[in-house]
Amino acid sequence: MKRYTVKAAIDLAIVFLFFLVPGPVASQSGGSPAPSVEILLSCTDSSVYEMTLPFTEDWAGSGGFGFYDWKFCPSQGSWVVSDVTGNPLPAAGFMGAATSTPENYSYQIVSLMLIASPWTCADVFLSFDIRLDDRLMTSTEKMTVELLYNNTWHPVTEYSNNGSFGWRTDTFLLPGAGGHVLKLGFRANGINRYNFQDWFIDNIRLYGVCPPPVNPQAAVSNGCVTLNWSSSCPQQKTDYDIYRSNNYGNPPYTKINSNKITDTTFSQTPPWALSYIYKYYVVALQVDTLNGLEFCESGSSDTVQVSFPVGIEGPAREKVSIYPVPASDYLVVTGDLMITGLCISDQLGKTLYKETAIHSKRFKVNISGWSPGVYYARINVSSATKVMKFIIQK
Repeated sequence: MKRYTVKAAIDLAIVFLFFLVPGPVASQSGGSPAPSVEILLSCTDSSVYEMTLPFTEDWAGSGGFGFYDWKFCPSQGSWVVSDVTGNPLPAAGFMGAATSTPENYSYQIVSLMLIASPWTCADVFLSFDIRLDDRLMTSTEKMTVELLYNNTWHPVTEYSNNGSFGWRTDTFLLPGAGGHVLKLGFRANGINRYNFQDWFIDNIRLYGVCPPPVNPQAAVSNGCVTLNWSSSCPQQKTDYDIYRSNNYGNPPYTKINSNKITDTTFSQTPPWALSYIYKYYVVALQVDTLNGLEFCESGSSDTVQVSFPVGIEGPAREKVSIYPVPASDYLVVTGDLMITGLCISDQLGKTLYKETAIHSKRFKVNISGWSPGVYYARINVSSATKVMKFIIQK
């Protein structure tokens, strides 16, 4: 959470604050300056805070409303942080009046600035728990939920005192919220606070959900699996992670890439087994181009499945050899018949070498730069594929 000191011209009715969203300036990065953003901030002081999504408020932090710098508009009214009720304790509450006091009232709590600027290819959601202890069921007392961006309060939902209800969780899609700096407001308003007893708000969450990759496909060649997929957000810088099932096609799924994948294709050789069924899925991780940090992890893509036996396949059982064992600087593969393809992977299934057009009875691979360990060579000879384990020692 960052703190900014902002100078503004002050009007008695309303305050306009102008600030810069944090980002590189031209003299630092060689690019264009970060754009100036204008936000209408009423009922606040000159100390402005920000937080990047996701945002969660359960009121458990010390300081009550001050922990996340909630502001009151035009004043606190009867807003409190209650240690009597909550889902669980505590909760924010707006208290009704003990006696009939006709008035046109409106008291709002307003969040700190919530940065949703990078979320241009994602859905932004708001969820919270709400409870009403009603008294007269007049339908005239409201709890209005609003979102501020582009200098305008946008309505999200509104509740009326049509009767008491216990804790419930409501979730709302916020179209248009992505790509903006936001403020969230809960506004108690009506004509007579005696008409109800208490409104309570708890477990506020404002978060984004980015879409997963689409159209995953898998192909197998010489025991090597190649995955391809499409991005749901071609305009958004995105990294990817690949997850694979066990060799029966069942959970748990394990992430198999050690480094982030920046392309929409990935090849690997699954671990050796007598027979296997592997399932794969892809997860997208959107990257903020201003700071290079990943800010949103998608759900999983559809799964794709590959299955085939390994060992010797096909009717022929041609003799295939590899040497030296253990190997160090090179590996030689020989066969009685023509060797047509070779794929070498480590124990994690990462493909380190692949050649699909050998057409020779003897083939040599330079492995001098490889680390010591156990490796698997899938050798395609005529109509058969053979998997052979070998060790590199230095």
